Amino acid sequence: MNNIKKEIYHYILKQLEQGNLSTGDQIPTEMQLAKQFRTNRMSAHLAIEILKKEGVVKRNKKAGTYIKNNITSKDILKLKNLSNNHVYIIANFSNPINLHW
Repeated sequence: MNNIKKEIYHYILKQLEQGNLSTGDQIPTEMQLAKQFRTNRMSAHLAIEILKKEGVVKRNKKAGTYIKNNITSKDILKLKNLSNNHVYIIANFSNPINLHW
């Protein structure tokens, strides 16, 4: 996840954690988030899609994006911890002929 998507993602989780958003609430639109974070709408869209895949929000065409009713503070903490983990891959490409897929 790139930095701006991660910022938007964490912003929504932080709003939930602090009680500024709760279950059933509508989150800001992609355009509002893009403007707030000075990015393009696609970055906001991708951040929201990650939240959707993780079960935090549900999207309704033309009606907006809402916090799911079954999200708990325990779920939020788990998602925050998972998103802070980094995976580093070290590769040696000095001899690419021996690479096997």
